[in-house]
Amino acid sequence: MPKILLIESSKDYRNSITEILTMAGYDVITAADGKTGFSTAVREVPDLIICDVLIPLLDGYGVLKLVSHEPVLSAIPFISLTHKTEWAEMRKLITLGADDYLSRDADSSDLLLAVEAQIAKSRRMKADRIANGSEQAREVLQSKHVSLLHFVGNGRDKRRFKKKQIIYSEGERNGYLYFVLSGSVKCFVTSDQGKELITDFFTEGDFFGFYSLISGLPHSDSAEAMSETELILIPKKEFTEVMEKDSTLSKEFTRILNKQVADRDDVLVSIAYDSARKRVANGLLKVFEKFKKKANGTNEVNIGRTDLGNMCGVTKESTIRILSDLKEEKLIDIVDSKIIVLQQDKLRNLVN
Repeated sequence: MPKILLIESSKDYRNSITEILTMAGYDVITAADGKTGFSTAVREVPDLIICDVLIPLLDGYGVLKLVSHEPVLSAIPFISLTHKTEWAEMRKLITLGADDYLSRDADSSDLLLAVEAQIAKSRRMKADRIANGSEQAREVLQSKHVSLLHFVGNGRDKRRFKKKQIIYSEGERNGYLYFVLSGSVKCFVTSDQGKELITDFFTEGDFFGFYSLISGLPHSDSAEAMSETELILIPKKEFTEVMEKDSTLSKEFTRILNKQVADRDDVLVSIAYDSARKRVANGLLKVFEKFKKKANGTNEVNIGRTDLGNMCGVTKESTIRILSDLKEEKLIDIVDSKIIVLQQDKLRNLVN
């Protein structure tokens, strides 16, 4: 079913639209502010974005501008929800790239008609692109895949790390881009008081270490193996040459980097604005999405309580208490210290 991202700050209005769209057969994901909404769009790549103009942190105009300039999102239909009906407002939205606009006072039938029209338009455009260039598209995708595999596996240095072994530390300069062949890695920063905050996780097929390479600065975080891990180390010189000379791989690496930046923004925004309960729920979903390919078809999240708390900015004791509450509410289950996600949508839309 088509996936719709709804960015709306009013909980009541957000729930009302979500209910209408869900009843119409759409998969709806939501965000309550513009910054979270944009990072969610990059992560989820929905089929349609509906965004209110007056939202906090980053208003609807800003979201629209960022979406229109983001390669992975620029072709996605965008419907603006506006509080004004003047021509100047409509012109501004269209100029910025909105495909349609609706007054917040519009009834449910107008909303569904607008959504159906944009989804249908998007499908026609995709069908035309496939009909006119399917063979070319296949060749491009195939060449990208082969090029990336060749770039990673071209006789490069492989190193094994034991569980809890440090790969690099804050302040180091080691000049490599890392690719995870097997195992898993966590990146974290440490406060002056020695408290750890996990900024990201990586597993098989992931790249990490972009920031130091691109900025030329020492690593701003540390990386540690979470299990027995094998990495491929790509020297900075070769990475730089690829970014300058190979447009296909350069675009792919840029896409990966943009997503990692968006994910880290999500962490910081959540810590700044969300309750501990909401942060733990978000953390569970992030780990589940990241490692679900290793879960053998189950909804299992295998992460220590300390690591989960460190990712969410919550103490271990509070994390354990919140997990217990979520279990009582039947949103998760806990079996032999492993967490089973039972209600993904309810966790994602948990009240702050």
